[in-house]
Amino acid sequence: MHLHRKVAGALLFFSAATQGGLAYSTALATMFATTARLDPQLSTRGRKTVQAGAALFLLSDTLLGVREFVLRRESPALERAVMATYTAGQGLIAAGSAHLATQATQP
Repeated sequence: MHLHRKVAGALLFFSAATQGGLAYSTALATMFATTARLDPQLSTRGRKTVQAGAALFLLSDTLLGVREFVLRRESPALERAVMATYTAGQGLIAAGSAHLATQATQP
């Protein structure tokens, strides 16, 4: 099964819980889908880095949804996983964007 289908399933589950979840899930899905459609003429390294970051960011929020709507309790291990995926995702998005910006400014 493709990653996009798995992500869509997780988002549908998360969004079914609340209307706010639907709006936020739509924003996350749009962000993730957008990274898959980056211009192929851009650096492969930069695109793949941004895509990996977006996937980890999406995973962190999916884990938050699982904690909030499925487990309904605190879990130290889950909290660590959320922070690890969130931090890594943001770092990869920033690194990939910086790489692509550097590429765009070079002749």
